[in-house]
Amino acid sequence: MQISLAVIDDDRQLLSLLGTHFENYPGFAPPILFDDGQAALQKLARRKADVALVDLLLPGDSGLRVIRRIAERGLARQIIAFTHCDDDATVSEALASGATGYLLKGMPLNELASGLIRCLKGDPIVSAPVLRTLIAKYHKPPPPSVAELLSPAELRVIELGAAGHDCKTVASLLGLSVATVYVHNKRIAKKLGVPNRLAAIVKFQQAGTPRPLAAKK
Repeated sequence: MQISLAVIDDDRQLLSLLGTHFENYPGFAPPILFDDGQAALQKLARRKADVALVDLLLPGDSGLRVIRRIAERGLARQIIAFTHCDDDATVSEALASGATGYLLKGMPLNELASGLIRCLKGDPIVSAPVLRTLIAKYHKPPPPSVAELLSPAELRVIELGAAGHDCKTVASLLGLSVATVYVHNKRIAKKLGVPNRLAAIVKFQQAGTPRPLAAKK
């Protein structure tokens, strides 16, 4: 049984190119070509497709809305967003609208055809740059720990503060002036995103940081 393909794109030159390619490609029936989203929805309501290849930048009715309508009405087994856009927000919105794949224009046509065949077998098809975007979105590096945000001198100051010492005692134990300890505390609070020394100490303790350093003799 041949694969029925619907291509929805307002670029008539691209439509003609895809029409010629898939008309002669093994395993595909002559594709149904649309340069208008509403016309595509009306036609697909009468004749469903195996795969709908949908441009996201359609005039009048956005490609995202067309994808959503095709998905809601079950007008195609697979819906592939076909676009030049690869930003995170557009990719996420297309997939949330019901797209089952996301391909970037400009890919070799034989590669496009083999991808559409794979998608009907249940394999997700996503262009490599888009896949990298998705992976980066869900695998962000962990934020730096409290200890990593502070300098060694700042760590010594907050560790002694967390041990219950006031600023004057901390200054004496570390051989610093009280003014220098105040400066350290101000920088510590700013780095930790809190308003004052006490809040910084609480955050430091909640972070499960190492036990306070022993005071210098």
